[in-house]
Amino acid sequence: MGAFASKSTAGGRRVGAGMGHHTDDARARRLARGAVLAFAFGVAFVPRAALADDARTRAQVLFQEGLADVQRKDFASACPKFRASYEAEPRSSTLLNLGICYETDGKLASAWGAYREAELVANRTRKAPIETEAAARAEAVEKRLARVTLTAPKPAPPGLALELDGKPFGVGSLGVALPFDAGEHVLRAKAPGFEPSTTRFAVANAEVLEVKVPALVRARSAALPSADAPRSSWPLRRSVGVVVATAGVAALGTAGVLGIVAKRNYDDARAGCDGGDATRCAPARVLAGEDARGLARTGTFVAVAGAAFAVIGVTLVLWPASDDRRAKSIGLRAGPSGAALDLVF
Repeated sequence: MGAFASKSTAGGRRVGAGMGHHTDDARARRLARGAVLAFAFGVAFVPRAALADDARTRAQVLFQEGLADVQRKDFASACPKFRASYEAEPRSSTLLNLGICYETDGKLASAWGAYREAELVANRTRKAPIETEAAARAEAVEKRLARVTLTAPKPAPPGLALELDGKPFGVGSLGVALPFDAGEHVLRAKAPGFEPSTTRFAVANAEVLEVKVPALVRARSAALPSADAPRSSWPLRRSVGVVVATAGVAALGTAGVLGIVAKRNYDDARAGCDGGDATRCAPARVLAGEDARGLARTGTFVAVAGAAFAVIGVTLVLWPASDDRRAKSIGLRAGPSGAALDLVF
């Protein structure tokens, strides 16, 4: 466990690498100074100082717990504690220890990222020894990194979203060879209107791998029932049939009325002729008789059309439900000579 050996602080004391935390005496002096300033500038300063001290205390406890886990070789517990310690109190030395923890646990990509982050923080805070060591460790690890290139089918579906090991993975990173920790990974892809897909792959240290996101399959529209979906016992076809049959019955009734009126008009026209003889009628009576015949012909056509509509409507209502799937369309034709039902299969 020499990688977690102690480092010298600016005051000459030796503490765990990356700790650099103040001793209890220094903390007491700092709290005393905070009390004096609070007295001078008002009590509003106290909560802020207390919060800062709480963060430092939390960072130190987490760091010490992480070191204890390292001694037990429980890196799965140690590394998250180093990360939490850094988040509570950002220190380049904590990041350096985090990288060492990852590297010892075999997670080289995570170690490389921690080393590079420690290098940047150390440069910003003027910690040259930590910056130098972090850079050297990053360069050594970089040669053993596993690199994976994720590619998506072209053209990618609109709204494509990816998740890698349960975390969002930006589509902008597709086609780029990225460092990966060795082990198994899970890639999930989804897009609006498509069925989601899951891809599992494994990679070893120093391996170069390309993983293709499988082409997504379009989801079946929820608005269109499948062939096996149960159908309504009263489909739209039957509703149309009722309407058509009703129109046919109404047409038959209208034809009957037209027939009655035509018969009455014709009888009146004949009554005005000499002796009821149609050849001995006045011109006006002759025209009235012709009008009556025309009205009768109209009534006959309406009656034929009404009967056809009634038959078609009844057929649509009584059509077996099992045949709905075979009929692509149902059409109705009406003309001077009659009406017809067209079925297209």
